[in-house]
Amino acid sequence: MKKSSFSFAAAVGTGMTAKAAEKGGAEFLLLINAGRLRMRGAPSLSCYLPLENVNSWIANIGKTEVLNRCEIPVLMGCSVANPQENINDIIILAKASGFTGVTNFPSACLIDGEIREVLELQNMGFEKECELIKAASKQGLQTLAYVTNNDEALQMAAAGASRLCINIGFTNSSSVEPSNLTVDNTVKIIDRALRNIPDHISTYVEGGPITTPESALAICSKSRVQGYIAGSTIDRYPLEEAIINIAKSYRVISDIENIDNTTHESSYIFGSSKIMLQTKKMVEQFAALNTAILITGPSGSGKSALVEEIHRRSEKQRNKVIHVDCLNLALEGGLESLFGCVAGFQGKGYASKTGVLEYANNTTIYFDEISALDRDMQTKLLNFFDTGTVRRLGDDKHHQVNCRIISSTREPIEQLLKKGLLIEELYYRLSALYISIPALNKRTEDIPSLAKKFIADIKKSHSQKISNSGLSALMEYDWPGNIREFKNALTRACLLSQSKTLKSSDFNFLKERLLTDSIDEASVVSLNALAEESLSSQPMTEKDWITDTLQRNRFKRGPTATELGITTRTLYSKIKKYNIYSP
Repeated sequence: MKKSSFSFAAAVGTGMTAKAAEKGGAEFLLLINAGRLRMRGAPSLSCYLPLENVNSWIANIGKTEVLNRCEIPVLMGCSVANPQENINDIIILAKASGFTGVTNFPSACLIDGEIREVLELQNMGFEKECELIKAASKQGLQTLAYVTNNDEALQMAAAGASRLCINIGFTNSSSVEPSNLTVDNTVKIIDRALRNIPDHISTYVEGGPITTPESALAICSKSRVQGYIAGSTIDRYPLEEAIINIAKSYRVISDIENIDNTTHESSYIFGSSKIMLQTKKMVEQFAALNTAILITGPSGSGKSALVEEIHRRSEKQRNKVIHVDCLNLALEGGLESLFGCVAGFQGKGYASKTGVLEYANNTTIYFDEISALDRDMQTKLLNFFDTGTVRRLGDDKHHQVNCRIISSTREPIEQLLKKGLLIEELYYRLSALYISIPALNKRTEDIPSLAKKFIADIKKSHSQKISNSGLSALMEYDWPGNIREFKNALTRACLLSQSKTLKSSDFNFLKERLLTDSIDEASVVSLNALAEESLSSQPMTEKDWITDTLQRNRFKRGPTATELGITTRTLYSKIKKYNIYSP
């Protein structure tokens, strides 16, 4: 079986944890009662206690906190242990609430002995959970089935489960201590459980000795499972930012393993994100055409690299890329530089001059920041784009030029047209084919592959690697200078580091930049504006987190405790601890 890339999901119990896990890169979520109880300080095992009607409780949390916040699939943790609820009612509730699918949690598969026997005899055990998965699958819902052994896995596969999760047991204690199981023993348990399971069923692991991204990846790389479901390893952390960073680390550590497959790319712009995979496909398609291309993207995002890639992939190989810096052309003498001129045009004694456009025959000509040209120069370019001919200034003779035309601009086209910086007639001729490159902070999942490639290309660091903590530091930075700043930062870290593995401490200078930028910004921002900004920013301490939630709920303790996933008593204690008072 060919192993697919590492997959990461999260089992959560609150809207805050769900959104943080999504920001961290989780591909789907399980909304379960254990997640809610963990946020209240209870152990995961308390999910079996008859504290609430599980299905109604989870449905309500989903509707009020999670489903309206998250865009990724959310599966409802469904209990079959209530004899007053039938399978059909549970499925109707899940669909009506807006869930993408269901999972059998809390599951009888995690219980053994006499209690398990009683549940099965009363038709409230694993067999009924199989009925739940089967009914949900027939209704078109996504399904994930918790199992612990091969018999259970085969039953759920026969019921139509699209995903299986091998639960190795609850992670020990609230401090997330590792269990006594080793990685190798866990791998044996997983592979035994998945024996004869069809390849089309996605497989995951949860619990046991997995308490870090590294241990999750180690087990997934050695066993048949394709991914990990994080539960108590993320939602015991009290701060939203901490949860995002923990979730991101699971995504980052998997990317370290997979980035070797991407280093054959000749251009730095590509990665594994959806937008860049689409860009790569467009480049492959556009390269074979002899049609004008317009590229937009912020400064430093890789527009020039994209032009080089299109030129390289062109079926009709042209001599080279001629880079026309339109910002410089906008200065005095730009027309003569672009079109050329006859002898004497610039004054008596001046010789004739060949312009850039004449030199462009059988090349790719790249107009960098074409909107920087004035309207007169843009108008004169219209004839060149229409006819492929150039007439020197002061001359009647036309010179035929066969070239590929690519243009770029950093501002969005709509703004350029609205400001009158780009005339519409020229825009229509430039944009038959159009590519937009996003800022680097909009595609952070590409950072691992880009980092690997840049490090490999820096001569003095050919033997260097980057750790999970190093990648996390890169992913947390905002990269206002985009790819250009990213490459410079990696070059600096590689040259100055004394280690063969780059760590987060090798990128501390990025934090210094953030501090410097904030100081510079504070010098020009009024105190009122700064106060507003601090109120709208994400909470950074538990006190700020609680205060922010209290303010949103107008200091009503009940709704605040519900949103935070804690009891009102716990909330009251923290209000006293931090001296938080309503205004």
